[in-house]
Amino acid sequence: MTPNSLKKLFLSTAVAIALAGCGSSGGTADPASNEVSLVDAKIRVNQQGYPSKGLKRATIVSQSTESLTWQLMNDTRVLASGTTKVFGNDAASGEHIHQVDFSSVQQAGFHHLVINAGTPNEVSRNITIEDALYQDLYTDAAKFFYLHRMGEPIEAQYLSNPAYARKAIHPGDDSIACYQDWCGKDTRLNVKGTWYDAGDFGMYSVNFALTAWTLLNAYEFGAIDYKDGDLNIPESGNSMPDLLDEIRFGSTFMAGMLPPTGQLASHKVHNQNWSGFEGNIDLENAMERYAQPGSTAATYAVARNAAQLARVYASYDATYSAHQWQVAKDAWQRAETLPVTYYTSETPDSTGGGDYDDENVVDDRYAASAELWATAIALKSQEVATFEAATRESADFLNLDPSGSQQWQQVQGAGSLTLWLHREAVGLSEAEQATLQGNIVATAQLAQRQLSKSGYPMVYNPNAGEADEGWPWGSNSSFLNRLMVVSYAHNMTDNRAYLETVYQGMDYLMGNNPLNLSMITGYGDHYEVDLHDRIFYSLLRDQGVAFPKGWVAGGPLTGWKGCDNATPDSGPNAKRYAAFGTAPEAWCSKEVAINWNSPLVWVAAYLEGNPL
Repeated sequence: MTPNSLKKLFLSTAVAIALAGCGSSGGTADPASNEVSLVDAKIRVNQQGYPSKGLKRATIVSQSTESLTWQLMNDTRVLASGTTKVFGNDAASGEHIHQVDFSSVQQAGFHHLVINAGTPNEVSRNITIEDALYQDLYTDAAKFFYLHRMGEPIEAQYLSNPAYARKAIHPGDDSIACYQDWCGKDTRLNVKGTWYDAGDFGMYSVNFALTAWTLLNAYEFGAIDYKDGDLNIPESGNSMPDLLDEIRFGSTFMAGMLPPTGQLASHKVHNQNWSGFEGNIDLENAMERYAQPGSTAATYAVARNAAQLARVYASYDATYSAHQWQVAKDAWQRAETLPVTYYTSETPDSTGGGDYDDENVVDDRYAASAELWATAIALKSQEVATFEAATRESADFLNLDPSGSQQWQQVQGAGSLTLWLHREAVGLSEAEQATLQGNIVATAQLAQRQLSKSGYPMVYNPNAGEADEGWPWGSNSSFLNRLMVVSYAHNMTDNRAYLETVYQGMDYLMGNNPLNLSMITGYGDHYEVDLHDRIFYSLLRDQGVAFPKGWVAGGPLTGWKGCDNATPDSGPNAKRYAAFGTAPEAWCSKEVAINWNSPLVWVAAYLEGNPL
């Protein structure tokens, strides 16, 4: 029996959840996951556990203005004790809270955190301390992508549960017409071979480019040794790391987004109308489907994706690398010479997909030129000077995006982090390196400031006194993207405090949050089992099959009044998350997406390679 399975057995005990000044509520069995439901629990912890040599903190919801007593116990023996720190009112959650720090305890095992021991108001929660907390998270999170492949069947032999096997989704994507013939009446695009983007079955150039960049950046960063066979996918055994095999498959469609007739790259491909939620692949494959109009942002996205592929795969497949380099230069030339075209909500297109609108392409050009510059040097191309000039002249040169969280609408951070990894190869001066390092560290310090001002371990918290960033769609990915930048800061400075910040950010995602919910499937004792995914939700609903492990939910969001029929649009920001059983209607908070799981892959690899 593994440590985690022992933990599951341990956590099956009843948990008291009343607390002085807070009222009480009883735990209920969650029928979908057969896990202990603690939605109303007043002791919030990292449900996966804490590293023995790291910070260990819990959050207590209590109206008491006086400190409470606490003890950390192993069976009947007290390992540590003290009084809670009264944090007070927490704006993000709307709660009055206390904090407990039991970092002094390094003894591995299953313990009990007891509040108000020996009184009528005594309550407790189970705590795990162990070093191998996230040893499977990288592979679980990365396997998300195989499960989201389109264009080929998903085979049982590669799956943890044969029930996940299915026929191919949209195998006819090798011949797609352009919406209203924008690329020519008789022109068809071959865009077969990628991952479906999110809860629907669209493919979006700008979002894919960010997703692939994050995964390729994880590989180039090299926090762990990525191996052939570590993901168990069809390509395993070909002498290439499985992560690169998966990215190569997902990237197949991108070159096909460039029309052979010379226009800008298609911004997206999706159905004429929204898909249903039946999970019926035959019905899905019968949907009318089009390549939507082109955009400058999408064309730069194709350029930077292809350039990054050309660089990373050069040592594995020279022919593939050369082809991708030609695609990159073709896309760059189109984006540079054709009139700038923005994609907005007003762009005529099919109704069956999101807009992914973007009315600023300065960052897109910069991110593309940075990749092309680094690749031109790696491949000893004659175009080095062209791409260097384009990168250096950009207003975004060496900058991160304002929130320090890469997302498809602001990708300057991706360009700058690539430059940091290749700083010596591209010849950044000492002053330029210092500027870039300062910008990366500044984002890490922003995360630490927000963490220190938050009642919960929030490294991303617009309620913590900084400039209002809002809680965006996919806020959990904002947490993860910020943890990526903090990881860069740790790597460049070797400052342990930054690594501790990464682990504390995971505390939030693993359940020490206002929802008392682990946002990552299969991790913790009360994890999300109700996600907006048109294929896998139906498996859960109709067959009682749990979601695969390692999928991150979108998370709470603000500023989208009436976004869907289930996600609250009022109340504390960190609690604007849809209730259990609402996934089909809760695309705003419960949706999964490739650009949300990709930073989880990145951070999981960093945690595996950097234990405390």
